[in-house]
Amino acid sequence: MIKIIHLEIKETKEHYYFGAIKALFESGIDLGVAIDTIYRKKLDEKPYENQKVIIRQGTLVKTIQKSET
Repeated sequence: MIKIIHLEIKETKEHYYFGAIKALFESGIDLGVAIDTIYRKKLDEKPYENQKVIIRQGTLVKTIQKSET
């Protein structure tokens, strides 16, 4: 399972998915929050929300491919 960061932009209702918090902040999207604040939050327990965005942490589940012999 892979941790993902889900970003919802409230104004436009757009959704984006990132593999790391750092990637979220490198996107150039105005989040209205500092990266240090997000690192301190326990996103796996409770989403972060402000006037601009909702940031959640989730899990990406992939199927396991059987190797062909």
